Amino acid sequence: MSRGSLDLTPALGGNLVRTVSKGEDKVDTESNAGEGAAPGLAADIVCDLAEENAATQAERWLRLGRQAGLGRAETAGGLDIRFRDEPAVERELRHLVSVESKCCAWARWEVHRAGGELVMRVTSTPEGAAALHAMFGA
Repeated sequence: MSRGSLDLTPALGGNLVRTVSKGEDKVDTESNAGEGAAPGLAADIVCDLAEENAATQAERWLRLGRQAGLGRAETAGGLDIRFRDEPAVERELRHLVSVESKCCAWARWEVHRAGGELVMRVTSTPEGAAALHAMFGA
């Protein structure tokens, strides 16, 4: 990976399986629940963004990754994604994280500095971590 470029395209291509609880059954609400989807997600692992808002959010993530992304690391509880520490990058990252915190409240979204970089750390339950790994895949 070249410095300053993080390709999140495969990750944000809609691989998050959304499920809703219907009694004891879990029902997929996405048609893309096949290849690359995170299996066995709990019923509360959903994104509340409307489709057009989700597309805009994904485009912004992709642009930020291309322009300022430095790398990603999966953790047992979620994910760390690193970005260049610049004011415009921080503003965009904090905006994106603010939206995610509301629509994907099943995860904890944080931004901090470490080693001269901005780090977005997102953590959740084991089921949520699997969803995060699918959302922001390798």
